[in-house]
Amino acid sequence: DNPRADGVTLHLHATDDGLGPAGEWFVRGAGERIAWEHGHAKGDVAVRGPVADLLLALLRRRPSDTVDTVGDAAVWERWLAKTGF
Repeated sequence: DNPRADGVTLHLHATDDGLGPAGEWFVRGAGERIAWEHGHAKGDVAVRGPVADLLLALLRRRPSDTVDTVGDAAVWERWLAKTGF
């Protein structure tokens, strides 16, 4: 149930105007670490919203439903519950 387990993936997509590819990140579990890169790829869950909302939701400063999810929302909830930042 490790949110960073190999193969667990998130696609973060900032919807702000003008960001284009710079507003997308692909995050995947890599053992005890995560791999994080700019880019568009299909993840277990896509999390979409304005960049400020994405950051605040990732830091648990706003409710998880502040942003939209597409795909396995349980992956997003697990990620939030089990990451240390």
